[in-house]
Amino acid sequence: MANANLLGMPLELLVHIIATYLPTQDLGALRLTCKELDKSLFDTFAKEFFTKKQFMVSSHSLGTLIEISEHPVFSTYLNHVIIGLDNYQSLYHIPNQPDQIQAFRDGCADQLNLQRSGRGRDMLAQAFRNLPNLKTLGIRDYDAMGRLRDGTRWRSYGVSTIRRQTGLTLGTYHGGSASDYVSEIYSVLLRALSDARKTIPSIEVILRHTSYGMTDSTFYVSPEDTALQAVLEDLQTLLLTVSLSHRNGSTFPIDYDSNEAPNMPPLLIKHLSYTKNLKHLRVNFAGHDIRGIKWLMKSLATTSDILPNLERLEFGKMELDPTLLADLIPRFSTSLKHLTLWDIELGYQYAKHWFDSEDRYHPWPPLLRAISKMPKLESLMVGRISHAANGRNSMSIGLEGNKPSQECKGDMKVEIPKLIAGFQVDWPQPLVIPSDDENDEDEDEDEDEDMDDE
Repeated sequence: MANANLLGMPLELLVHIIATYLPTQDLGALRLTCKELDKSLFDTFAKEFFTKKQFMVSSHSLGTLIEISEHPVFSTYLNHVIIGLDNYQSLYHIPNQPDQIQAFRDGCADQLNLQRSGRGRDMLAQAFRNLPNLKTLGIRDYDAMGRLRDGTRWRSYGVSTIRRQTGLTLGTYHGGSASDYVSEIYSVLLRALSDARKTIPSIEVILRHTSYGMTDSTFYVSPEDTALQAVLEDLQTLLLTVSLSHRNGSTFPIDYDSNEAPNMPPLLIKHLSYTKNLKHLRVNFAGHDIRGIKWLMKSLATTSDILPNLERLEFGKMELDPTLLADLIPRFSTSLKHLTLWDIELGYQYAKHWFDSEDRYHPWPPLLRAISKMPKLESLMVGRISHAANGRNSMSIGLEGNKPSQECKGDMKVEIPKLIAGFQVDWPQPLVIPSDDENDEDEDEDEDEDMDDE
């Protein structure tokens, strides 16, 4: 009987029983044992570690991205590049040891130089030119789950090295400076693509922190910048988190303090006007940007010939009047197939059609009934929806079975009424005003008591 060995095992057993459960370091050691094993494991290894990778703004991290892009094989696997918002200036203290302090200062200076000199943009453009199958660029402010092999998260490449050198874990900006930084990264990524004469189908800005988003000036496109316009024109998916009325990114004079939405459209509208082939748009708002929400939604509703091929629309983290949604969404009725409304509060708007038969403000049912009439709509997903109430800040709409979200598929004229029927609303108890007769009885009792006292 021949001796059993790894090379004699079926590939499925080798990959799924042995290699899948090895820590990364041990997997690397296994691949180095012989060329035949490396060849057998290569495709699985490359798909796991080089299909989707997250980097940060540092010479070391972006330099590694360039090295991957120049590799004759790994470059063909990489189709999803993410830039994390890991940043030295998010830290409020520095380490105590001299060598750690020096490493921190060098890293911070390197990062600032990449941002200010344009070298970071040049490095990204160099990498993008060499990635033949690049499909998606992303921006994140978090480390994703899913690295089951080592029981950890997928972090930006280079972060672990920085932690070893400085003893610190980089964070992301918070507050106003966070909006500036994510805005800068988005602009740099777009212009790196245009420098590389590279177009891709998808850009995804996904932020977990709810206090910041990209400012309106981020979306400026020069009329002469035809290369950037070409990048936008080829996009099919665009996921955004925005804070349009943020002061730092405002394109209005410093003394502009109107609470009303400006009469001219935001720069984001012009930005979207170039995305003629866009099929999937997501817009999440940061913080309580009520003016920015109204500004964008009114402009979208009144701008002609925008997003003509839109099939999937997702709105999230908004507080707005129901009329704005009612006016906007049907504008895409000729193409829209999928609609998501997530974490949306409808403001109080006194109009009879937003009230139910018991004269209670209940705008979601009439809004959704109007949406159900859209001829091409195939699915609707709602979650964490609410509305303002007279005398109360907010009233949540519970879904059937206490689900966090619910999706309707099929005939919307049938499925949306089912969704509405399952709404659970904790209506406040009505005030009970005593009748005149009851008051008279109370007065009579008081008079009797007074007479008894006498």
